[in-house]
Amino acid sequence: MTGYRTIVAAAVLTVLGALQGLDWAQLIPNNPEVVGWVLTGIGAVMAVLRVVTKTPVGGQK
Repeated sequence: MTGYRTIVAAAVLTVLGALQGLDWAQLIPNNPEVVGWVLTGIGAVMAVLRVVTKTPVGGQK
């Protein structure tokens, strides 16, 4: 079974984005308002990578 790691990583990133409401963004003192955009960008890149890979999620090698 392949392709599941990308989905797991995207889910973890999504949870971390949701946890931004816990004010962890202040860990980046110079520009905390950028954190949400960074997480959004990373999630979008991961989704694009999932689409362009050869095997479907859960498919065989």
